[in-house]
Order: sequence, then structure tokens, then C-alpha cells
Amino acid sequence: MIMIVLALLVIINTENVELMVRQGIQKYGLGGVLFFSFIADLFMQPFGPEMPGLFAILANLKFPNIYLATVIGSTLGGLVSFFIGRHFLLQRINIICQIGKYKNYCKLFSKYGRWGLLLAAIPPIPFVLFCWLSGAFHMKIKNFVIFGLVPRAFRIGFYLGLAWV
Repeated sequence: MIMIVLALLVIINTENVELMVRQGIQKYGLGGVLFFSFIADLFMQPFGPEMPGLFAILANLKFPNIYLATVIGSTLGGLVSFFIGRHFLLQRINIICQIGKYKNYCKLFSKYGRWGLLLAAIPPIPFVLFCWLSGAFHMKIKNFVIFGLVPRAFRIGFYLGLAWV
């Protein structure tokens, strides 16, 4: 419930959030990029982890450093979201999966969750939901890294690279 409220606040205040991110990066540089990329992959909201990196490009920071800060922040946000799912959503998932109409969805995620995570890591859709589900369904951390975090790093590089050129 808290996540939904935070997401709605970000959506309602998009311009203020963009201004806050831009000012944070101007003031804190790469530390701001890392922090806001972390936040972007920790909460469900309309901005991807590339947004802070894009503002850093506009601030003329060095590209390799921008990429590393963005990937580190996004990776940490994804890992925290994974563990939130594992520790706080497991009981709810178990209850939901006992309800007849949701049983098939649960079976699908248990069987194909890695591929769903991979598909969620690449396009600009809310990745955090798949991180939560991956944790709640006890996906192996190795699979989470391979199918979620590594493709996410490639996605970040692709979008930041397009902006850099």
C-alpha cells in the first residue's frame, strides 16, 4: 500500500521530482546519480534508472562514471526490491496462490519467471514489480542476477549511449 501511495505521489508531482533529481545531480554529482538510480529501481514509479544518468550527461559528467553510478544504483535498488519480495511478500503470495483464479498465474511465474524477469529488465516498464515477485517466488539469486540485473545493465548502457551521442 505504501508503494502505491509513493508511486501516485511521484506521478502527480512529476515536474517537481524531475527538478529535485536535476538539482541533486548538480549538487552531488555521481553520488546523486547513484542515489536516484537506486530509488528509481526501489519504488514503482514512471522513471527508469536512466533518468538520473541523462541529467548527468546534461551536466557534462564523464560517461563511463555516469554509466557505473547508474548501474550500481540500479543494481542495489533491484537487489533490495528482490529481498523485500522475499521477506515481506512471501506469505501474501502463498495465500494468493491458493485462490483458484490465481493458481495458474502462480504456476506460470514459478515455471517461466526467469524469462518474465528478462523481458521486464529490458523495456521501459516497471521493473520493481518483477523484482518483488522474483524474491517472493524464491528465485535463485544467481538467476535473478543473470536474467534481471545483467540485462538491466545492458539496457542502461543502451539508453545512456543513445543520449551521449
